Amino acid sequence: MIALWLGVSPLVKADPFGTSIKYPGIPCLIIAEVQVDGVSASMHDTVGAFVGAELRGKAKVVNSGGKAYVALMVNVEGASNTVTLKVHVAETDVVLSATSGGAASLLVSTAGTVGSGASPVLIEASTNSGGTGGDGVSTPIKPVITSVTVSWGAS
Repeated sequence: MIALWLGVSPLVKADPFGTSIKYPGIPCLIIAEVQVDGVSASMHDTVGAFVGAELRGKAKVVNSGGKAYVALMVNVEGASNTVTLKVHVAETDVVLSATSGGAASLLVSTAGTVGSGASPVLIEASTNSGGTGGDGVSTPIKPVITSVTVSWGAS
């Protein structure tokens, strides 16, 4: 008898965002570079776009040439909406609030495009910005060790 073990990669976490709300009309396309703590995001990470609590679009990060990018289709209700962005960091299973060009929100319009292949917008997330773990619990602040004293006791 042959036993087969199917393991799940520790980087493949449950989707924390759920299903996007769809509205009739042509969505907006956001083309962006994605960074977490100033470093390119991982290919396992996901970016979500929200209007209030409604998920309007999500996309996995793609890595190319040492940078991380996302092409995110955002469903727009009416002519335009203001969206906020979040990044799910798969390695730590943490969802972080993100900015676009330093702004906390971004205006998207029906059939619009934000960024381009030649000039993507920058989506930045930080572990110091108050993200939440996959279970909704605030991410603990990690201690910084500035010195270590080693002792083996009296000799």
